[in-house]
Parts: sequence; C-alpha cells; structure tokens
Amino acid sequence: MFCWTSNTDAFAALKSRSHLLKLSIAHALAQSTLLARYETVAQRVLQSPLTLSIPRQLAEKGALHLRRHEALKLTGRLFKLRRDVNLVSNVLDVPELFWSEASLKDLYDAVREYMELKPRVEVLNEKLGVASDFVSLCSFFFSTPGCCCRL
Repeated sequence: MFCWTSNTDAFAALKSRSHLLKLSIAHALAQSTLLARYETVAQRVLQSPLTLSIPRQLAEKGALHLRRHEALKLTGRLFKLRRDVNLVSNVLDVPELFWSEASLKDLYDAVREYMELKPRVEVLNEKLGVASDFVSLCSFFFSTPGCCCRL
C-alpha cells in the first residue's frame, strides 16, 4: 500500500513487501539525486569567477578580457552539462517497466512530481540557456575584428 497526499506535501510507503513498489520509488529518487548533482555542477560553473566576470566586464568596461582557451573550456563545460542532462542521463527517461505496469507508473510519476523533477529540469535548462548566450557572446568577440578581447 502506498499513500501520497499533495495537499500536505507528504508521502509514505506503508506495509508493502513489493520489490517493484520499492523499485518505483527508488528509481524516481535516484533520478532526483542525479539531477541534484547536475544542479550543483551547474551552480558551480555559473557562479565561477570566470562566468560572473563576462557580463560585469561588458557592463563596466565595454570590453571582454578573456583568453580564447578560457572561453573554449567554459563552452565545453556548459555543453557537456547540457548534453548530460538532456541526452546522456536517464533523468528524463521513464523505464520500460513502468510503461507495462500502470500501477507502478502512477507511483513512479507521483514520486517524480513530489521531487519536482520536471520543473527542476526546466529551470536548469533555462540557466544553461542563459549561459549559452554568454558563450555566443564570447564567440562574437573572438570572431569580430576590432572587438576588444585578450587573446
């Protein structure tokens, strides 16, 4: 038996020896944990001095003092993170087992909803999209003659 109440924002598994029931809950929790790891990595990259300096330099100096190597490394970190979240990891996937067992899928979906996986992925992708704008801006500075940047 499983009890989940969205009104009180609480859920609990009760008196169940079903391994499939436990698997449903565990899989959703594992996806949430993996997403938390990606959120932490994204926060670290987005709050790094290098990333924070890009808009500040443009606002204060009207120039970008950034080495091409630094820009490429930042591009790689952001691209890898976005790829991991959306293509490589199973954060967005629903395992086949839950498609064939409707009662398990309902439980799995309830735990995913409780852990707010979908909105968290959307927020993370939005943050990474803004960071991609930074990368595009860097590319513009490196490819445009006369733009002030440190190579």
